[in-house]
Amino acid sequence: TMLVITFFLFFSFSITAQFSEQFKISIQERVDLEYTPSIAVGVIDSNGMHFYNYGKTKNENGKSVDEQTIYEIGSISKVFTSFLLAKMVEEGKMSLDDPIDKYLPDLEIPNYEGTKITLKHLATHNSGLPRLPKNLNIGENPEDPYAKYDDNMLVDFLESYKLPFGPGTKYQYSNLGAGLLGYILAKENKMTLEDLFYEKIGKKIKAENTKINLTKEQKEQLGFGHAGGDIVPNWNFRDALEGGGAFKSNIVEMLSFMKTQLYLEGNKPSYSVKLTHKLQAEIGTKIGLGWHFYKKNIRWHNGGTGGYRSFCGIDLEKNRGVVILANSTYSVDDLGLHLLDDSKEILKPKAIAKVNSKIYKDYVGKYIVGGIMAMNVTTKNGKLYFQLFGQPAYRIYPESKTLYFMLGLDVEFEFVRDENGEVNSIIFEQNSYKQMAKRVKE
Repeated sequence: TMLVITFFLFFSFSITAQFSEQFKISIQERVDLEYTPSIAVGVIDSNGMHFYNYGKTKNENGKSVDEQTIYEIGSISKVFTSFLLAKMVEEGKMSLDDPIDKYLPDLEIPNYEGTKITLKHLATHNSGLPRLPKNLNIGENPEDPYAKYDDNMLVDFLESYKLPFGPGTKYQYSNLGAGLLGYILAKENKMTLEDLFYEKIGKKIKAENTKINLTKEQKEQLGFGHAGGDIVPNWNFRDALEGGGAFKSNIVEMLSFMKTQLYLEGNKPSYSVKLTHKLQAEIGTKIGLGWHFYKKNIRWHNGGTGGYRSFCGIDLEKNRGVVILANSTYSVDDLGLHLLDDSKEILKPKAIAKVNSKIYKDYVGKYIVGGIMAMNVTTKNGKLYFQLFGQPAYRIYPESKTLYFMLGLDVEFEFVRDENGEVNSIIFEQNSYKQMAKRVKE
């Protein structure tokens, strides 16, 4: 097996009420260790909104973040998209069991032995469509993978794809499925997904910064996305896949959205909101519309793009909503789940050793795995990077002079020297599986 890395209103401004010292320390530790430039946390409950923000918009000369700082929310966009579907159902304009070919009458939509894909299948990851369309060439622009994927490519894919199993028989998380749902909703309402969101919910909750396309002023509020300590480009989506991950938002507006999900300050969740919370499919994974089930009373979703991680969740019994946004690729799921369920442990980040970066030049070069797959080790500005063929370069961090690891992934690299002291191989370990890569002599 070769190494595979898959990546994917009333305000109470209380900062202390909701967050233990230990929780705050764990956030400070992640930022101070440079795992992420910042983490923004928000909780909404019967006492109002509570915030804890720590860090900067970027590592070098960044501004301090606050509850107005905008982040990419990635796959939390799927919660918005599914909510818009429920809104259409509430308005009597759509039914969950409508086959999608009803809304795309000119297309040859794949079915499985006559079983058709429905709107509900798209919202519950049970459609049989893959995670990503095969004609999305990530290698072409790995730092902004969705930028060129338009509705023509989506149509081409749908008309040529054969479903491997029947819709409604297997859970398979699909960015494509959620993107297609957003595409159908926008088309049916004759407006962009961004405008549809604003029309149906954004206007009501004053969410002026929850957008797909930011204005110049909003870009100045943006926390820069980071991977391995370096700034990376923001992700751009065409209309074809926006529903799967295109939205950006800030903590205040995300908490305003959470408020619509709960019985808070006189808010009574609407029929459409309750429809998203309700169990809609249980094929290995319990899921509502967009929302995943954590425990009977808790719904959640996370998100990740090239330089951001996000988490949101609601406790329907305690009437509590939680949102965490960060501008790096280091997961915040453990922090979010801990705020919803204090028995859930907060992970301790691995310490990064202080190593003289001059040693990195010994490691630079090309390495071959199993005679076929190339990996490059490079250095830049005193940092060490690892790159698999056709993927972006990822920074690796020192645990010691010879042992290195990747942030947020269970991947370790050990550089091995021969009897002459020359580095001749890397032993890498992923999820407890070890393999050797031999250095190629230039």
